[in-house]
Amino acid sequence: MYYVSIGATSEPAKTAPHPIRPRYRLSPVDALAQEPPKLPLKFQPGKDNIIISGSENDKVKVYLKPFSLSFIRNKTVLVSVNERGLLNFEHQQEKPQAVPAPVPEAENVTEDGGSKVAGTVEGESGEAATQSSIENNSSVEESTVAPETTVVPPTPPETTVAPPAPADWSETFKGHRDSRPYGPTSVGVDVTFHGFEFVYGIPEHAESFALKDTESTDPYRLYNLDVFEYELYNPMALYGSVPVMWAHRENATAGIFWHNPAETWIDVKSSKQSDSSGLLSKLPRFFSRSESDPNVRTRWMSESGVIDIFVMLADSPSSAQRAYASLTGTTRLPPLFALAYHQCRWNYNDEQDVSTVNANFDVHNLPMDVMWLDIEYSDGKRYLVWDKTKFSDPNGMLANLTANDRKLVVVVDPHIKRDSNWNIFKDAESKGLYVKTPDSGDFDGWCWPGSSSWPDYLRPEVQDWWANLFTSSDFIREGSMFYVWNDMNEPSVFSGAEITMPKASSLLRFSVYPL
Repeated sequence: MYYVSIGATSEPAKTAPHPIRPRYRLSPVDALAQEPPKLPLKFQPGKDNIIISGSENDKVKVYLKPFSLSFIRNKTVLVSVNERGLLNFEHQQEKPQAVPAPVPEAENVTEDGGSKVAGTVEGESGEAATQSSIENNSSVEESTVAPETTVVPPTPPETTVAPPAPADWSETFKGHRDSRPYGPTSVGVDVTFHGFEFVYGIPEHAESFALKDTESTDPYRLYNLDVFEYELYNPMALYGSVPVMWAHRENATAGIFWHNPAETWIDVKSSKQSDSSGLLSKLPRFFSRSESDPNVRTRWMSESGVIDIFVMLADSPSSAQRAYASLTGTTRLPPLFALAYHQCRWNYNDEQDVSTVNANFDVHNLPMDVMWLDIEYSDGKRYLVWDKTKFSDPNGMLANLTANDRKLVVVVDPHIKRDSNWNIFKDAESKGLYVKTPDSGDFDGWCWPGSSSWPDYLRPEVQDWWANLFTSSDFIREGSMFYVWNDMNEPSVFSGAEITMPKASSLLRFSVYPL
């Protein structure tokens, strides 16, 4: 197992004497289990490259001009970065200032009753003023001439002032505006898997296990969205985004983890014929590969952030997965009852409905271990609060289920109904725990309860506050067989573009939610 982090730590915003602003970079606790340990490395400088050895079997060859990286295991190149020279790091810019368009001046009347535009001169400024007058439909009324010797001045024209040039880099999508306050700051690079026919991973997509080429389609998109009726065999974004990709063949497994939560697009192109024109063709034969070896070319493009790649090389899938688990953490072992039969629908109307369904499983001698309740159990979509009319005795309902060793799961979505009379909403509001808008107000979006706000769960103090709601209230009885279901692991905003939160809100790390 071997992995290397390629971090864009030398970008201008961090090295310039007066940086515009630091780029966003995930902290280790956001997506990684821990900061990867630093291992002793050996450096072997060459004429135009440097060979870095982490162990006897693992090497990285760094080409300096042009820059590229070749990751080698057992004397075989498995992964190369920037072999095709597609490295992109869009430098930050100062925000352009609005420049008012020139205003056309009134016309003067000549002695013969004609007119001329005052102040018009040949050249750029005059052309701009004249063109502005035309484009903005500035009207100039015709002058009226009185009897021969009398000159009547014309009525001043009705001028329309052109709007100033845009002073930002905003974009619109389906009627929604993305303000992009920091401008274009995209990053990207190409990654090639050598000796492999297919690549896998980058969930979540409704696609085949082996990822298909994207030559004739959009790239695979990573961006958490609440998608209703998604399309099959489509690279469109879905509920989760995990930027890890794998390639496997006999005796070799390689993977990369793209440590960037911004909206990301990935192109894939598989070929059984290696590209002998690339930089790898220049490697010595003891690092060479057969000209008939297949390869898979990928290109990773993120809207913002930094380039931070972990490359994992191993002899088997299990070794590669251990490397990945040591990097991002292991999956918590689910309870045994998770493998049993679960009964769920939208929606059970009241306690009597739940009791009837529970009893009928026994009547028909059908196994059932878990009963689920959707949002209608709550008081007006105020999660963690029971509807006292429909569910007047939740403890009795739970006791009825647990009598047969059955469990209860209730939904608690991550948004909070905006209700000034509800203590949970007011508490979060007074402590400033909600996701903020660019003007520092609480974000207000539309979801199941109507007007809603979202706690900024990536802040440690918000995580503690949220956990306290479950441990300090009487909603869940201590020691009961009562569990919680989060049905929305992304900001789901019915009134937003693509049913999500605007990117300019303070919670810009969409794709880190499922990590």
